[in-house]
Amino acid sequence: MKSRLPRSITTLEWENSFVSIYSKDNPNLLFSTCGFEVRILPKIRMPKEAFNNARDCVWNLQNEQTKERSTIAFLRVDDEHMQAFENRVRQILMSSGSTTFTKVVNKWNKTLIGLMTYFREATMHTRELLDLLVKGENKIQTRIKIGLNSKMPSRFPLVVFYTPKEIGGLGMLSMGQILIPQSDLRYSQQTDVGVTHFRSGMSHDEDN
Repeated sequence: MKSRLPRSITTLEWENSFVSIYSKDNPNLLFSTCGFEVRILPKIRMPKEAFNNARDCVWNLQNEQTKERSTIAFLRVDDEHMQAFENRVRQILMSSGSTTFTKVVNKWNKTLIGLMTYFREATMHTRELLDLLVKGENKIQTRIKIGLNSKMPSRFPLVVFYTPKEIGGLGMLSMGQILIPQSDLRYSQQTDVGVTHFRSGMSHDEDN
């Protein structure tokens, strides 16, 4: 097929392609489009409880004629766009030689806003991307602290990063502050509507 099509019209790239076969043993239909990895699971192939307790990171697909919810689509960010985000953070770090702290933070904010406005709820369902967000935010903060020639928290506490510019901070946006202490998890509430912002708890030496 690839050799039959004239190159002046189009080309087929098979290197990154994959095939998903829907069968009695495999109820899922997988495909990738526009940076999203989508897994489609029909209602008739999953338990009723799981279908009713759909999370925030899924789409409910319905039949256009009957308006009945027939399928659930699970969303995820693909590896290529996660790599692109990681490379963008590296580019910010490499180009921040003698740049001011505000410009470095502004570049990070633009990158984070661009990522979240495009992928939205798919971000929370992609564990690897959440890890990249935490690492990227820490690298940006470390780069600014190196510019101060000190990593002492007392000289540049975290509140200075996240405080708005109007009151003397850098106005840094955060997606990395999602690790909640284990002792605070008792205040979280799991609802049928959606999940809370708690991801995983951190243990504390005093609790052991």
